[in-house]
Amino acid sequence: MAATRDIPPTLDESSDRLLAGRYRFIRLLGEGGTGQVFLAEDCRLARRVAIKAVRPSLCDNVEVCRRLERECRLHAAIGVHPNIVALHDRIDDQGRIYLVMEYVRGQTLAGLLAGQAPLPLEPVVGIVDRILVALVCIHGHGIIHRDIKTSNLMVRIGDETMVKLMDFGIACEEESEPLTRLDSQGPGTPAYMAPERIDPQKFGQDGPATDLYSVGVILYEMLAGHPPFQGSISEIFHGHLARQPDLSLLGLENSGLTGVVARALAKEPEHRFTDAEAFRHALAGVLRDQGRAGQGPVAVPTLLHCGEGDGSREPDHTLADPVPAGPAGGGRQWLALAAAVGLFLLLALAAYLGLHRQVSAPGTNVTETGPGDTVKPPAAAAKDAEPGRAAQEGESGRSALKELENRRGKKPAAKGEQAATETSSDWEIIEIRDRRIR
Repeated sequence: MAATRDIPPTLDESSDRLLAGRYRFIRLLGEGGTGQVFLAEDCRLARRVAIKAVRPSLCDNVEVCRRLERECRLHAAIGVHPNIVALHDRIDDQGRIYLVMEYVRGQTLAGLLAGQAPLPLEPVVGIVDRILVALVCIHGHGIIHRDIKTSNLMVRIGDETMVKLMDFGIACEEESEPLTRLDSQGPGTPAYMAPERIDPQKFGQDGPATDLYSVGVILYEMLAGHPPFQGSISEIFHGHLARQPDLSLLGLENSGLTGVVARALAKEPEHRFTDAEAFRHALAGVLRDQGRAGQGPVAVPTLLHCGEGDGSREPDHTLADPVPAGPAGGGRQWLALAAAVGLFLLLALAAYLGLHRQVSAPGTNVTETGPGDTVKPPAAAAKDAEPGRAAQEGESGRSALKELENRRGKKPAAKGEQAATETSSDWEIIEIRDRRIR
């Protein structure tokens, strides 16, 4: 069991008593302005949870109780979302208030940036995109978070980036009454506060754009290694209200992404992105433009095996793996080859169908052909051939017919009686050694 300081005062270290008869505290995870967060075991469901224990001095504070009540109600309205930490339960026990929440393995974005800042572009875009996905959800429920900051984001970067938004302590519903301030600074963290949070008389009331401004601050911080405005609280507030962020510190060659940051940090809410989805589309558009400009290959999903060889080795790519776009020249060669093969097959089919019709039609003459000859009724050949060749082809056709009759053991018909007495049923195809399509 952890040391006494790591457990709430109402739970004695030597006692086996469980919170609400099911939760056993394991260790302290962190502390905040309103209380401590513990790792605990849910003995009933055999899972680990995070339990937020509100400080005893705040449990009788009317405003704090209102905020906790609102937080629980908003969590319940949102439900389960892959980018939002879920609230399982609220417990009132011996004068203390506990919030039982989903336990997320990882670290806060603030902790990640403390050890590695600035971050590379790819994880930056991935993290911001998932924050915006969470905001699409909560804004869709008419909820404004109002405390988007790096310490309220759990992240894990690996094969798949995980981001979860937490702490709805000062969240509110749109067009609701403003929260009463608990101290002279008001609720929120100055470095991430939008201008309207500081001076609502000049910039208007809080809205979805308030959260988007905070995301812009986080985007700037991940790229530059620090927030856009630093110093004392008054200096930070003055920066949000009257100064433009220094975008040259981002070190970006991509002017498109610089424009996205600038728009997200616009002073007037109406000059920012219209909603979180528009912010997401702007980021995606920047990456697409970057790929087209040749600054990096654009990965496209494929459902085909892209390896080469006889199958004796492992494939280079598997199903749905990203495959960099290859040179355009190879694609055109394969396209031309496919078109040529397709044309050849169509022409061969047409020739076969034409031959079949000739065999079936009355009065059609089918001859045995040798290399270089074409299959054509004598009448059609006489019609479309040159006068000089007509006699030659006629002689060739008669010789072939004579040979056919000899093989069948019949005497050839008289020259004048052939057309009148023979039908297609009297003929059969002996062999076609070669076929050309003219």
